[in-house]
Amino acid sequence: MINEARMRMVMVGNGAALVALMGLTACGGSKGSGGQDGGDGGNGNCPPQTAPALMCTPGVSPANPLITDFTDGGGWCASSGKWGTTGNLVGSLFSYKGPMTGTMISHAVTSGALHLKGDVMVADYAGGGMAFDACVNTQTYSGLQFVLSGNAAGCNVQVQVQTYSQQVTQNRGGCSSEDGGTCFQFPKLSFLPLDAGTTSVLWTDLESTGMPATAAGIAAEIVGVQFQLQAESGAACMGFDVSVDDLRFIPR
Repeated sequence: MINEARMRMVMVGNGAALVALMGLTACGGSKGSGGQDGGDGGNGNCPPQTAPALMCTPGVSPANPLITDFTDGGGWCASSGKWGTTGNLVGSLFSYKGPMTGTMISHAVTSGALHLKGDVMVADYAGGGMAFDACVNTQTYSGLQFVLSGNAAGCNVQVQVQTYSQQVTQNRGGCSSEDGGTCFQFPKLSFLPLDAGTTSVLWTDLESTGMPATAAGIAAEIVGVQFQLQAESGAACMGFDVSVDDLRFIPR
């Protein structure tokens, strides 16, 4: 099994993302480099580019369950590479890859969806997703919904919920990267099917798969969502092209 705890950051879009977005330092202590995201034109009321401290007490519970559907009406803004709407949850995009030579990934918003494309070498991983500009601490929502489609090229696909206690301090989280590999143990659900329509993942589905280990603990410190492709079958995943769309919280 691949060790998700030792992800190498890369710089994408307007800043380093989970990868530390907006110029924060990457896991290895150095910043990456990259250009502006390509893709659809955004709306004229773009969310502000900020990098506030992530505070989970009290945190925020978004009034609108929609995180983004990557359209103008869904808050996507190509000029800044930000998603969301001012006054509700906003954030940025990122991608990352494992250490193997030949593993590569790109991300872009096209045709109203986030597309992750690339290659994953044997026993390696790559992924991407949405980093939040605020820590979600909620009892209003019971999980996430999203639409996954495309071609995983033989990779296993996971959804991982970034939690504050497992995100590194360089990315405004609460975990020190000097703790011997204890960071990045995000709750996750493996082997997600593609082209199956809307997928629902409850916090209870993620219990005991990462840290925090309980549904209530997960819901109290959400700082992002990522989709990871893993080559675990003894063969590389060449030419994957996976799209993510209509990401939202599930009301109780």
